[in-house]
Amino acid sequence: MAICSGDYESALVLYHRAANLYPRDSSHGVAARRTAATISSCNNPSKALRKVLPSSGERLTAALCPETAAIMANEQLKKSPEPMSIPEILSYFDSHKSYWKSLPSPRISNTQLTRSKMLFKQLNNLAETTLKNLEASFESGKVSITLKITQELLVISEGLHDPSRYQIAAYHYLSLIHVAMGRHDRAVCSVSRLIRLSKSTGDVVQICRSLVTLGKVHLSFGHLDAAAKAWEYLSKHLNKPIPVAWIKHEIGRCYLETGKYEKAMEMGFRCVEAATKAHSKKWMLNGRLLLGTHLWNSFFL
Repeated sequence: MAICSGDYESALVLYHRAANLYPRDSSHGVAARRTAATISSCNNPSKALRKVLPSSGERLTAALCPETAAIMANEQLKKSPEPMSIPEILSYFDSHKSYWKSLPSPRISNTQLTRSKMLFKQLNNLAETTLKNLEASFESGKVSITLKITQELLVISEGLHDPSRYQIAAYHYLSLIHVAMGRHDRAVCSVSRLIRLSKSTGDVVQICRSLVTLGKVHLSFGHLDAAAKAWEYLSKHLNKPIPVAWIKHEIGRCYLETGKYEKAMEMGFRCVEAATKAHSKKWMLNGRLLLGTHLWNSFFL
């Protein structure tokens, strides 16, 4: 961070501390020597560098990185071109060739790479074990323990290359835990994160599962209208006929229960339309039953 912000002196101090704390890791010592050499060479810059980069901060950055030096020199020459200074600038780059080559960036050794792979494997195994414990704890009805395990899984997942699978599972259970605790507000917050994560995967099945969890959250508290509106908004991007038929049917049922018969009928027709495209007898029947229930309520209630 210190290097990125241009504070090379602080970076040098931190590199030395790291080298003392971890003497077996040679990369800290290499970084410290490179930073010290850069600061030293920048204290007495060439005339060419002073002309092209008048700021001491710019000179230090240029001395550290040859690519940056080239870019900054080019930009300065475009602003105020001086033909006489070009040989001096080229001479500066020639004099720094050996310096830039002598201190290459440290590479990861095979031992470090093997160690990293083992750590990631152990972390994945830990995440898998934690997920199994979470599922077992939730099934046994241990709410407080399940909540703790869920939070642990979220922490573990942050260190994984692909954390989405475990984060999706964690937020699914977290949503249901808050439902069990009677916290609709927290359940809605958790299921919102679940839906965002599910959408990021692009998996239609996973997205539909997250929408099912959303329904459980709202319907558990009797918020049928909220469930219908949320489903209707979030299902806009569903384009496969079976998921469309299912979600339209569920939205129609919510509208039917809340007495919004015209909207229920509209959803029934959309359900049948999507089911017809998919050649699904199951959802064609469900859609027609929804329409039939609407007609019954319209005439006899």
